[in-house]
Amino acid sequence: ESLAELDMTADKSITFRWQRPESSGTFLLEVSSTPDFSNLLLKDDERIVSGYSKKVLLKSEGKYYWRLKLLSRENKEITKSEDSSFTLLGAPTPRPINPAEGATIDLTNRQDLEFSWAKDEKATSYSIEIFDTNKGAKRLVASNTTPDTSLSYKELSKFRDGNFLWAVSIIYSTKDGKSIKSPPAATSFNVQAPKIEVPVPVAIQPVNG
Repeated sequence: ESLAELDMTADKSITFRWQRPESSGTFLLEVSSTPDFSNLLLKDDERIVSGYSKKVLLKSEGKYYWRLKLLSRENKEITKSEDSSFTLLGAPTPRPINPAEGATIDLTNRQDLEFSWAKDEKATSYSIEIFDTNKGAKRLVASNTTPDTSLSYKELSKFRDGNFLWAVSIIYSTKDGKSIKSPPAATSFNVQAPKIEVPVPVAIQPVNG
C-alpha cells in the first residue's frame, strides 16, 4: 500500500506527502520515469527528506513512478513503501490572436480595444492581464476573467503612446474538480494614443481698436 497522497499543481510539479510509520529516521524519496527506477530524477542531496512532504518539479508530462524508503540515522534502509505510479497531465496552451505580436494600434477615433484568443475545449473561463511595459517596467493596467474568447476593453484613457503586453491564461478543471490556471501566453503590442489638441484661448475684451 502506498504511504503517500499526490497533489498535482499547474506548474507540472507534484507534492508528495506521506505518513511517518516511525518516530525517528529520515526518508529517501525516489522518483523515476521508468518502472524499474533505473532513471532517477532527483539528485542524491534532493532525495533525502526529513519532513512529511516534498515538492518536485517535473519538466514534462507523462507517466512517473515513485517510492519511499525509511532510513535509520546511519542511512540504512529500514523499510520501504510499495512502488506507485501516476500520470502528470500538461496544462492546455493558450493561443492569443489579437492584438498580434508586434502590432501597432492607433486609438484615434476608437471606442474600445479588442482582445481575442482561440477557444480551448478544456477551458471553463479565461484570465486576461494587460501590462504597460514602457521604460522597462511591467505595470498592471487591467485584469479580467471571462468565459468568452474575446474581451472589449473600453478604458482607453489608461493607454498612452508606447509598449504594452497582454497575456491570456486558461482556467480549467481537473478530473477531481480542482480549478487550475494554466501558464500564460503573452504578446507584445504598441499603442499610438490620440493626439490631444490644446484649445487656443480667445481674447474677448478689450477689443482691438
